Amino acid sequence: MNTSMKMQPKWLYTVLSIAIILLLVGCGKAATSTPLPSATEPPVTTANPVPATATLAAVTELSPTVTPTSSPAPTSLPPAQTSAGLVVFYSERDGDADIYLMNPDGSQQRPITANEVDDMAPSWSPDGKLIAFESDRDDPNPRACFPSCNYNLYLMNADGSDQRRLTDLPGAEWHANWSPDGKSLLFTAGDIGYQSMGIYLLYLENREPQPLLVDEFENDAADWSPDGTQIAFSSNREGGRDIFIMNADGSDMRKVVDTGLDDYFPDWSPDGTQLAFFAADWPSTRQDIYTVIIDGSNLVNLTNTPNIVDEDPTWSPDGSQIIFQTDRDRNFEIYMMNPDGSQPENLTSHPGRDYWPEWQPTEVTADSAIQVQGKIAFVSMRDGNGEIYVMNIDGSDPQRLTNYRQWDGFPDWSPDGSQIAYYSYLSSEHWVIMIMNADGSHPRQLTEGESCDGAPHWSPDGAWITYDSGSCNGDLRDIFIISVEGGEARNLSNNPADDMLAAWSPDSSQIVFTSNRDGNYELYIMDADGNNVRRLTNDPAEEHAPAWSPDGSQIAFYSNRDGNEEIYVMNADGSNTRNLTKHEAADWFPRWSPDGRQITFSSRRDGNLEIYVMNADGSDVRRLTDSAGDDFNSVWQPQS
Repeated sequence: MNTSMKMQPKWLYTVLSIAIILLLVGCGKAATSTPLPSATEPPVTTANPVPATATLAAVTELSPTVTPTSSPAPTSLPPAQTSAGLVVFYSERDGDADIYLMNPDGSQQRPITANEVDDMAPSWSPDGKLIAFESDRDDPNPRACFPSCNYNLYLMNADGSDQRRLTDLPGAEWHANWSPDGKSLLFTAGDIGYQSMGIYLLYLENREPQPLLVDEFENDAADWSPDGTQIAFSSNREGGRDIFIMNADGSDMRKVVDTGLDDYFPDWSPDGTQLAFFAADWPSTRQDIYTVIIDGSNLVNLTNTPNIVDEDPTWSPDGSQIIFQTDRDRNFEIYMMNPDGSQPENLTSHPGRDYWPEWQPTEVTADSAIQVQGKIAFVSMRDGNGEIYVMNIDGSDPQRLTNYRQWDGFPDWSPDGSQIAYYSYLSSEHWVIMIMNADGSHPRQLTEGESCDGAPHWSPDGAWITYDSGSCNGDLRDIFIISVEGGEARNLSNNPADDMLAAWSPDSSQIVFTSNRDGNYELYIMDADGNNVRRLTNDPAEEHAPAWSPDGSQIAFYSNRDGNEEIYVMNADGSNTRNLTKHEAADWFPRWSPDGRQITFSSRRDGNLEIYVMNADGSDVRRLTDSAGDDFNSVWQPQS
């Protein structure tokens, strides 16, 4: 497929925003064949193995009063309170197990790992900045090794970046759980066949695992109390699987509950007074979720669902809800319910199976939390014409906003996210800049005249819009500025060359743009009044579509300097240029997320033109759209 071509203004707007986009496959140089990595390889940290020995403390049994009750039926009561923070879980919806994030209402589901291995059982750090998880990526035969996988524990940032290994014991390690102070992890380790299980403690400062409870029994699923003084866990030390509590140093072990079934995966309530867990009635398929006071009293069956698997409960940070996984819809999905079992609500609905939900702690600061709010605006030809759409940032719920002119393209959000500027194709000789509300209502025409106006971009203060304009049949365009209220436009570049695709710096002081004024399309920068023009790039290839990072330190763009169009970033002064995509297909038009952590772009790597997103370092590339029509020109809604 031939994907590289010399970019001309008429091609730029009519091809990327109109049906002539099909010419992308027919012009220019042949593409190179550099494969795209699915993610960057994480640095490996190998811990020192320790012997599997520990001293068992004396056991004191409590005698709980077991009074299972029926699960209350769903009612028409008002919806339960929704806790803040995100929910992390893992899913097999893409063929292998990956870690996902979503809002507590189930919206904006998106993967944060994308490896051809199984990444499972995520656990939030107390500050919500890190996620520990288990993975079989170091097994010689990942994804095909179960039930004898060599699982290791890994750590990553909350956006999926900087994945690194924490453990490397002789067997397998799984089920990480953070200490309340965030300095250590509890986890389970055992032989690869899961015939032996012991509880270990890993101090993150030195990353050396220490045995806490390792003996002839199967001890698993350790969970720290909110005050860090006690640990709940599951064990078969008295025959069947029961829930036990011990002090944080392993002393004063006592049985909390014995349902008469096999009891697993205790989770402390935020106030430290209760445990949620699930009990399995083997060999039947029934598994129910219970709560119990930590002294063994008031045992309550919350779900009571015959022939249904309800398991892995986790409390919300405020204790108002419990999330869990269930197959009650004949596929494993994530559900939420009140702590008394009422008002069960389905949060996920996907053919792939979803597991192991856990709530993000609420004490996360705004600057450390993953930002998943907002929308992405883009152009699509899925309904025949080029129209403006919006979707959630995970690609879900696309909605068309325009449907009243022949072609609409190049959307750009107002700084407060309430409006969208775009260009509209009235005829082959007349394009105008339009503004509409974020829901598509109240469109109004901003520019007049008989020229072809395109690529609008809002100033950070919301008062001005830059755009490029010129003859529709010529090769010369200039960059103009106009008030959002309308009026007379002013030519900023005024040069006998193609000046186009302007973008404001975050501080409103500068404008970066594309120009061929020196014979080749390069990136230039000028002051906001059009003065002090200087070139940023100087390469025999062509550079296009610059986009400033939110902090003003970097500029993303696309270039064919490696044989076909790829996404690049450089420092704002033009230094330290690096290729992010490295794919045999062409990648175009990068735009940053409001927090600067991700970049959207358009690519033909899966056949037709679709919207993709990646981390700002080029890792974790994933497709957002999947339509029969071409999708392109994506731009993130700002966060107010």
